[in-house]
Amino acid sequence: MVFGSCDSLTSITIPNSVTSIGEQAFYGCNTLTSITIPNSVTSIGELAFAVCPTLTSITIPNSVTSIGERALSECYFLKTNFINNSSLNAEENNYWGATFVDQDIDGLLIRNDTVIKCRRLASSITIPNTITRIEDVAFAYCGNLTFISIPNSVKSIGDDVFLGARSLTSIVWDVTEWSNPNSNSPFSDSKTSITSFTFGNHVKHIPSYICYEMENLPMVNIPNATKSIGENAFAGCSKLQEVYCYAVEPPTVYESSFSQYNAFLYIPCENKKAYMLDEVFGNFKYIECISSDEVKTNDVVITPTTNDVTIIWPTEGNADSYTIVIKKDDEVFCTLTFNADGQLLNIAFAPGRDGNHPVQYAEQAGNGYRFTVTGLEEATTYTYEIIIKDVANKIIKSHSGEFTTQSITAVDNIQSSIGNTHKLLRDGQLILLRDGVEYTIMGQEL
Repeated sequence: MVFGSCDSLTSITIPNSVTSIGEQAFYGCNTLTSITIPNSVTSIGELAFAVCPTLTSITIPNSVTSIGERALSECYFLKTNFINNSSLNAEENNYWGATFVDQDIDGLLIRNDTVIKCRRLASSITIPNTITRIEDVAFAYCGNLTFISIPNSVKSIGDDVFLGARSLTSIVWDVTEWSNPNSNSPFSDSKTSITSFTFGNHVKHIPSYICYEMENLPMVNIPNATKSIGENAFAGCSKLQEVYCYAVEPPTVYESSFSQYNAFLYIPCENKKAYMLDEVFGNFKYIECISSDEVKTNDVVITPTTNDVTIIWPTEGNADSYTIVIKKDDEVFCTLTFNADGQLLNIAFAPGRDGNHPVQYAEQAGNGYRFTVTGLEEATTYTYEIIIKDVANKIIKSHSGEFTTQSITAVDNIQSSIGNTHKLLRDGQLILLRDGVEYTIMGQEL
């Protein structure tokens, strides 16, 4: 091990006097990016360049006739097109350690249709819908990863996929056919950091244990396509305050699917009775209905509240993207871009503005999409524009208009032994404002 585990070596040019590279010669050089091997070298030893995770370029000349096993094992960033010797075939031999990849997309190392590894510096990843499998430990110890979106093309997820990825806070899950036979969540190692978990519009079955013991998860959405919810899916979510279930018919559910039945359950108004009589959903202490808000025309439906606005817009058959621009006094407040499936691809707020959008999908609403923009000022007039483009980035339709947010209504004031408390009516819900902090009527801080 001549240079093994060297932490400062970035590139190597091996001199012509060298005829052999020994076993583990550069093993574990985790900053090494490129190597030039001269024609004088005839053999490379076992594990010679193994575990060099940043190695992207190496040329093996045709003088090399012998390569030890796993010589390039776990060189995850290395491409396949570096071999000058046609007698050495990476596909037929075990010399390479089977770690080659042929694509590098959005921080992902991909072989064919499988995610092999993520770049550890990646903070936000949207897996492309060409992926059908995620390998074991594919995102393990990706310490910077905070957001990931997994599409419905994924059918297989390996073990310990997010092992040690403890900065993960936000997840979009649109997987439809995967099941967890071991009753484990892929996110079990990140369960205390996750504060946002959004189920995509394609999800018909919510897997058992998927959000088990995510103790800091405040809200979940159950799409209108959902037919069933697995055991312990949301058990142990001790801070769960709101459950939005858009399915008109109550999904099949276990009593163990939830453990926080003091949360608010919001369900479609047209079938509220069925939910209240359901053996499981009927256990929720607070059940309120929400309108289906179906879009049946080409009109845009705008519903502002005090600090939010819900926008429903119709879909177009040949649309590739939907961009919503909201302005105040001709200054852009925020810009949101969705793809044809309603997935939020990008959101940008103006400097000095703020907003919290844990939901990364627009909900289906009839023949359109519904999305709520937060962080608006009360009693303020805004303008909006919805721009619809096709795959050629050509505008095929647009909508525009304005809306005014509501004012907060003070119900009355009460004196408390721990400070001055105000009762506020917001969006039809009673809010307690105590010493500048907002609480639900259950005493939970908002």
